[in-house]
Amino acid sequence: MMRLAETPIEDKEQGMYEFSLMMQGDSVSLDIQSGILSPIPKNDPMKSVEAAFFLNNPDYQQYNIYLSKRLISIMGGTLEFKPLPDHSSAVVLRVPFTYQKNNVIFPLRRTFGKRALVWDSQQAAALATIEMLRESGMQCEWQSDLEGIYAYLKLAETQESPYELIVLRQSDINFSKENCIPNIREVSPSIAIIIIDDVHTEQQMQTIEAERIYEVKAPVFRSEMANVLRQVYGEPSAADTV
Repeated sequence: MMRLAETPIEDKEQGMYEFSLMMQGDSVSLDIQSGILSPIPKNDPMKSVEAAFFLNNPDYQQYNIYLSKRLISIMGGTLEFKPLPDHSSAVVLRVPFTYQKNNVIFPLRRTFGKRALVWDSQQAAALATIEMLRESGMQCEWQSDLEGIYAYLKLAETQESPYELIVLRQSDINFSKENCIPNIREVSPSIAIIIIDDVHTEQQMQTIEAERIYEVKAPVFRSEMANVLRQVYGEPSAADTV
């Protein structure tokens, strides 16, 4: 049996998610569960273990449990094991959260129905970017390699339905070892370009409005994507409209 509850705290800006899982078993299995779900000690011996050890001697179940408990700890959450009568037990996970004060507002009047293309070799990151762009009302496609990007851009220009926006990842640009931005502009002269800076080098690329190149830091959150889309399409920021 599982239960997810939202428990408010005295502070109206904060709350607590509580997730409980009921389990049954004999005393031996409950002892094992209790050991697995014990909290990570402050003097954590696993910190000194090299990641290569897990690659050479994989115990993925133990490793995943450890990483999950460490993530819970980083988030300020707690994991509690509660023995119950009749050889049953409960695992209770509590994770604090903060309410978002301001709603994230995408510039729908400017972005709705426009076409966007995402070049990202990391599929999970690409899906997150696509989800945000589609939330802004844009039609969005994805390619994981530069050759596919060129092909999509050329086809769109041929069909007289060009892409108005392309989102690139800085690490992919560096890895391609091509002068890809001028090449993209040669195919689609009017396209706006958003570069996700996941390299974080000291030499930062500045936003050049004349060339319609914009930068956003990784990881990209919805609020940051909304703000950069406002820059691209010349709409005041949410703070300016309040």
